[in-house]
Amino acid sequence: MDYPEIFLPLKRKSRGRWFLVGGIGVVAYLFSLWQVGVWTRKYEMQRIKRASRESLSVYVGDLKSELDKFKALPLILSRNPLFVDLVSRPFSLSRQRDVNLELERVNGLAETSAIYILNSHGVAIASSNWRGPVSFIGEDLSFRPYYQQAIQGKPGHYFALGTTSKVRGYYFSAPIFFAGEVAGVIVVKVQMRRLEENWSHGSERVVVTDRYGVIFITSYAPWKFCVLGPLDEKTMEVLRKSRRYGNFHPECLCATPVKIRDGDAAVIHILRDMLPEFEQRGEKMPERVPFLLQSQEMPEAGWTVHILSDLSRVVERHGSPDGIDASGTFSWLSLALLSAPRAPRAAFSGKGVKKSAGTS
Repeated sequence: MDYPEIFLPLKRKSRGRWFLVGGIGVVAYLFSLWQVGVWTRKYEMQRIKRASRESLSVYVGDLKSELDKFKALPLILSRNPLFVDLVSRPFSLSRQRDVNLELERVNGLAETSAIYILNSHGVAIASSNWRGPVSFIGEDLSFRPYYQQAIQGKPGHYFALGTTSKVRGYYFSAPIFFAGEVAGVIVVKVQMRRLEENWSHGSERVVVTDRYGVIFITSYAPWKFCVLGPLDEKTMEVLRKSRRYGNFHPECLCATPVKIRDGDAAVIHILRDMLPEFEQRGEKMPERVPFLLQSQEMPEAGWTVHILSDLSRVVERHGSPDGIDASGTFSWLSLALLSAPRAPRAAFSGKGVKKSAGTS
């Protein structure tokens, strides 16, 4: 329908308003979709965080209970007259055999990994594994911190890879006193295998790290003796000299250092190569997979317990967990907002009308 020229400005204004209203409607619709996505993502993250925090408390309680169960054992055993005699009197093969048998019996009852006695120089002179192919008797363990702590008259504790057995364990130690002096040290070694097996049935990954970030207890076997993030050369040298983890060449879960305070939560990105089960399931994953990391310290042991929750499904559904992944959305919003009022001006400018009038 042709309009007289006097009505063309009204027609342009009317259509311009409709374009503007339509543009605003599109913007409002996109914004509402974005806002729903933000709320959903936030709710999902809070749900995962809350559930993980509750699980973390259970895991920490489990670990404390396991340690407390054996904490007093070396103190009790250190008062055994048979053991006191062994370290305070001249060495005797028959006495050593009696002690070996008693250590073997107690080790079986307590379900510990090994129990052994060191003389004042740190050399093992009796052990529960004296019959086995790998016996601690004759080993010089004076370099171990648990010996150095106990020989000073204080209970000791330490986690390390066994130098002889090559089996990980937590070591509890206590001084053996004779006539008011420290004459020897008794050591109880405990494995954490039962704990790891129980933890492996959970949906989260649980790891325990030392103060350097080395993972020595884990529910996920491929991460054993890995580190959360890269270690500097000075730290690596300290760990090698301590022989705590044997010939130590750790792999890193993350490409950058991981720093998190006790009780905090953070999103970290684990290298895909450190998650072999994704490859086995044939899942296509990015180079770095997001996980929610929450931590709780165990000051007495010098450890930190971490729980890691896979966020890859959250990312697939709701975008980046690091923040609101809205750059693309806002680009569309801006485009719609800027295009809406300009479209009618381009289509119905006076210049355009004259041109069409001249060619009709």
